[in-house]
Amino acid sequence: MTLFNADPHDYLCDTYDTEQCKDIANYGCVSGAASRHIYYKDTVEFFDEYEDRISDDYELIFDEPIVKAAVNAGMTNIMDIKNWCTWWFIEEYAQMAVLADEPVAA
Repeated sequence: MTLFNADPHDYLCDTYDTEQCKDIANYGCVSGAASRHIYYKDTVEFFDEYEDRISDDYELIFDEPIVKAAVNAGMTNIMDIKNWCTWWFIEEYAQMAVLADEPVAA
């Protein structure tokens, strides 16, 4: 079992460095860039741990439940749905981490 932090962003910060976040942001989790979240075992465990935060963040951004979005994207079983939701959250985190790391032009 994975030891999770209380906050999913803290956990991801401890799991992926800047270069890995850039790869995730550029190529997505489907590419294998999120090396600790490739297999259903890992993505389902992450989703189960942080479901409320993942759902809240998605709904805040898109004003739609994330599970509905996953089903609309063609996910047909619970493992696919949890995987899709986890990958969305990790990709969103990676994109924000990359943006935060970029210098701002004066």
